[in-house]
Amino acid sequence: MVAATQRELEDTASRPRSAFESFLRTAGLDVFAARQRGGAVAEAAAVAFADVARLIPPRSMDRKNVTPEAEHFRLGYEAQHAEYRKAWEGLVD
Repeated sequence: MVAATQRELEDTASRPRSAFESFLRTAGLDVFAARQRGGAVAEAAAVAFADVARLIPPRSMDRKNVTPEAEHFRLGYEAQHAEYRKAWEGLVD
């Protein structure tokens, strides 16, 4: 797992539904490949994929810009990435 660039974070905040739809198009194949590798890679993929599902609100996702919440989004992303880095040292950049 590689940290998102500032541009990727801004794009996600500016069009959250489109960003999730784009991610989900290949996520299944990515998780499948990681699970096939086994070990810590498989475990990390399972946890990260489950976490993605928790990010999607249980209601209609707005297509509008979430710029007012962008700083909150960035801080949450950085906190989650730090947890992944700690849990799977060497697998997460």
